[in-house]
Amino acid sequence: MQSMLNVLTHPSIAILLPLIVGAFTARYAPKKGRDPFLWFFLGTLLGLLGLLILYLLPSKLPKKQVSASTLPPPQPMIPQKFWYYLDEKNEQKGPISTSKLQEELKEGNLPNTTFVWNEEMEDWKKVTDLTNTNFLLSVPTQET
Repeated sequence: MQSMLNVLTHPSIAILLPLIVGAFTARYAPKKGRDPFLWFFLGTLLGLLGLLILYLLPSKLPKKQVSASTLPPPQPMIPQKFWYYLDEKNEQKGPISTSKLQEELKEGNLPNTTFVWNEEMEDWKKVTDLTNTNFLLSVPTQET
């Protein structure tokens, strides 16, 4: 116990420990928008209290603002309808969402000649015969 007390009261520890705390305080100061040289001095002088004060101080850094120029352009909204389609055996499948139908067409699971229907349509139509095909603009034409 006595030897442990001798180590803690050794002059080199008394000098080294405040310098270490000062270094930690100086390292943390720029993250709060503060001068690291000033906070090295304060951290060395005040010890852990200096580090605690710095931690509790509000940041001087300007808050990051998101501007419209940094945001990605908005994606066009795909109207969500429920679609039905006829498979190769002319069996009715569905309902599936517009995005799922688009995905199936893009992946080639359904050919563009597939007959589709939703509640806004009077009759079944081939995908290629639809007049409002905004949701299919990126689907490559495929022959089957």
